[in-house]
Amino acid sequence: MSRPLGKQALVVGAGIGGLAAARVLAERVTMADLALPGTRGERPPDFEQRLQMGLAMGKLAAQDPAVHKLMAEVTSLLKPRSVYQDPALMERVREVMAAG
Repeated sequence: MSRPLGKQALVVGAGIGGLAAARVLAERVTMADLALPGTRGERPPDFEQRLQMGLAMGKLAAQDPAVHKLMAEVTSLLKPRSVYQDPALMERVREVMAAG
């Protein structure tokens, strides 16, 4: 019998690391849910921008293995999310967003 993904994340990691992983997962799931128009709930003021930046980052990761690796490292909690604020990376993400 399979369990919902959120519960699996709590089981996989013990202690603080497991809780941090569960928090990251919960935030991703919440953002994905809020992207659906029928979902009730308050969206953050910068919701649309965060959504567009996430999509652009995904496109960039599909083109550049280094960006893909960076995203995997952040998702795996090997690097902090603050690495996404690197000016050179942000410029590349903005370029992808501008290209559509």
